[in-house]
Order: sequence, then structure tokens, then C-alpha cells
Amino acid sequence: MNNYSYREMADMHLIYGFAECNSVKARRLYANRFFNRRLLNKKTFQRLHERLQNAGSFKKLVLDNGRSINLLQISIANQRFLSTILFTDEVEFSRDGIMNFHNAHHWSEDNPRAILHSKQQQQLNVNLWAEILGDNLIEPVFLDQRLTVQSYINFLRNHLNELLESIVSTRLGSTLC
Repeated sequence: MNNYSYREMADMHLIYGFAECNSVKARRLYANRFFNRRLLNKKTFQRLHERLQNAGSFKKLVLDNGRSINLLQISIANQRFLSTILFTDEVEFSRDGIMNFHNAHHWSEDNPRAILHSKQQQQLNVNLWAEILGDNLIEPVFLDQRLTVQSYINFLRNHLNELLESIVSTRLGSTLC
């Protein structure tokens, strides 16, 4: 795939779509339309389409650059290594989140056709930030109602240090390297 120009890959993908994702038909159409280019294997169209679906780009997706192996080797050499890494994540929950209607049942003698409300007129969103250090889940922090770049930067600059200081002094003081 890396031997083709972006122009060629774009043409391949257009032809593949025009051929309704039929590789044999796409190969024939491509050969007729671009007779001065090299003849393609039918798998080339499928692989190119899969790459665009999975990576969103013609560029080859680099999954591992060796960093994973280095981290594994360090963690084998130093059993306490993973306990020194701070893992963080933030997420937004809303009242209109995922609802599994197959597991929601309403039992009633009055109305056998009860309506289950799934959308709310007033929005309710909660932004949550949490961290894991070693084997400890540090207390979650509820962020501003509407998380923006500026409010997140403010949190990282002004509140994160306080959280980290309290972690080191109270929970993990002796276990850090």
C-alpha cells in the first residue's frame, strides 16, 4: 500500500465505491480507466478500504513503536514501577446516556402499554475526572457543568497539584520510589 501515491489510492477508493465494494469489478474498472498504471490485485481495494475505515487515513496505522516492550521490560526489572505511574481519565455522563430497553420492564395492573421515558427536557451532564496510582483509585473529582479547554486547563493547573500532594502525604507516602 505504501508504494502508491495518495492520488492513486484516492482513485482506487473511488473506483471501489463505484463498483459497490466488489473487488473484481473494481479491478476491471480501474484497469480500464487507468490503463497506464500497474494492474492491481483485487485484495488491494479491500485493504485500502479497511485502512480508511479503521484508521481514517491512507497512511499506515503504526500500532507499536517499541514503547510497549520497553515498559514491559522496565516493569519486569522493577516490580514497583507500575505503582509509580499515574493513570488519569475524564468522562462526561448525561441523563440521556445509553439505555438498554431490553432490560427495562414496567409491571402494572392499570396500564399495560406504559411508556418508558428516555429523553429528558432538561439536560443534566456530569463531568468526572479520576486517577489511579498503584492499586489506589484516588477520589473522583466532579468538574464544571460544561467542560471547556479553559476550565480543564484551570483544573490541571490549580487543583491537580493539591490532589497529588494529598495522595503522596496521606495514602502512598512510603510506597513511592
